[in-house]
Amino acid sequence: MSGRKETSGDRLFQLASDYPHWVLSLMLLALHAALAWDIDAWWARAMWLTHIGLFLIWQPLWRGRREIDPVPGAALVAAGAGFALLVNWWLAALWICVLFALIAGRVPGTGEPRERAGTLLASFFLLGLLLLWVVPRLGSGAALPGLLAAVVQFLLPLVALAVVLLGPAVQAQAERTQSARPPVGVDLEY
Repeated sequence: MSGRKETSGDRLFQLASDYPHWVLSLMLLALHAALAWDIDAWWARAMWLTHIGLFLIWQPLWRGRREIDPVPGAALVAAGAGFALLVNWWLAALWICVLFALIAGRVPGTGEPRERAGTLLASFFLLGLLLLWVVPRLGSGAALPGLLAAVVQFLLPLVALAVVLLGPAVQAQAERTQSARPPVGVDLEY
């Protein structure tokens, strides 16, 4: 590292690079916590901010390790805070659709079957959350039947946890990074 001391940010970046499915799973669990109980509670809004932060770690707007200019960085923080303050069921539905597109769009570029299965599970989680929990609340906002609520609140998070189990092994991840073919990513900057 040419005389530069390793910082906690460097370690965080390395962990997120080595274990992307852990970050993806935590991101999905934070989204679940923000939606599955009371969307208007203060802790649900804190979970939204956590979810957005994990999203930025998992799929950064700025690729690679470079400094973020203050103006775009401040705009990003303001957008995340505004998103957390203004969240409603329609905004949640739109965000889940965007996440689904980003995650499912990565499936064709994944070469490892285990990694593909983890990505498909994450897509399944988002579709389940959207169709079983968010869409029924768009019109009336009425409470859902007890069994459906229990499935979404207690069984659906198990799908997000399974993403970790089906994530690529660290050695396979390192081998893929060293290969000639770069991994497929989505660049949100353009």
